[in-house]
Amino acid sequence: MARYIHEGRLWDYTPSGSSVTAGDVIVLGTPGVVGVAANNIADGELGALQVQGVCEFPKDVGTLTAGDEVKWDGTNMVAATIGENHGIVSQTTSGSVVRVYIDPAFQGI
Repeated sequence: MARYIHEGRLWDYTPSGSSVTAGDVIVLGTPGVVGVAANNIADGELGALQVQGVCEFPKDVGTLTAGDEVKWDGTNMVAATIGENHGIVSQTTSGSVVRVYIDPAFQGI
């Protein structure tokens, strides 16, 4: 028998080895679900990652436009065209950020 828990936009997450700061990008598993820390999470404590919704991310110097598939480049810590599947660009912005609709459905799981 199954039991409903929640909508699934936030996933439980307990960091191991170091604390997490609100806004940190965390990649879970392989190929990798990208989540954003909703709040500060102390090492070893239960917290939440936002895995669905629109978040603003730093972007690489490449061009990203609305509707583009975007990936998380964990090496350079930016939204880019290489890295872990991430989401869909919902809005381009001027400067060094981009708004991305993240959803596990876009992330290859």
